[in-house]
Amino acid sequence: MELTGSQKRRLRSQGHRLGVAMSLGKGGLSVGVVAALKELLTRNELLKVRLPALPPRERESLARELAGAVGAVVAGAVGRTVLLYKFNETLPQGERIVL
Repeated sequence: MELTGSQKRRLRSQGHRLGVAMSLGKGGLSVGVVAALKELLTRNELLKVRLPALPPRERESLARELAGAVGAVVAGAVGRTVLLYKFNETLPQGERIVL
């Protein structure tokens, strides 16, 4: 799934009011982390994830790897915080994000 610039802006504006759903530790991406994020994405389409303190290029790479592992897309990233979006058709119509 690829998002347009306007869709990313809309998601970032909605994500601004969200709290961090999960923080990754120094262990990084593990099977348990992927499973927990997949579970969270069944209940929410938009999540904020805090990444460990890494150099910027490694954070970008980890964010893309994380999104790929859970089937989501990176809607935005600021510092160590990444915003992940995954469309979920099983959510009731009123709880879905309209892009």
